[in-house]
Amino acid sequence: MTTIQFIKQNGILIGYCAFGHSGFSQKGEDIVCASISTAVQMTATGIKDVKKLKPTIQYQEEPAKFSLVLHH
Repeated sequence: MTTIQFIKQNGILIGYCAFGHSGFSQKGEDIVCASISTAVQMTATGIKDVKKLKPTIQYQEEPAKFSLVLHH
């Protein structure tokens, strides 16, 4: 199952973390995981390119995990 966690600091949203596989299909053929990955990465691109913020972004393939944290 894919889990999305929002990260707060002092009540302010500063990031998010997505991890796990959806389990819809086999790894590498899972369209649900691909959709989630696209949404998570598109959000990161918007934060960087549109809002001009410089978050820390980490990605690992095994186990699947993507995280983005803004620094103040």
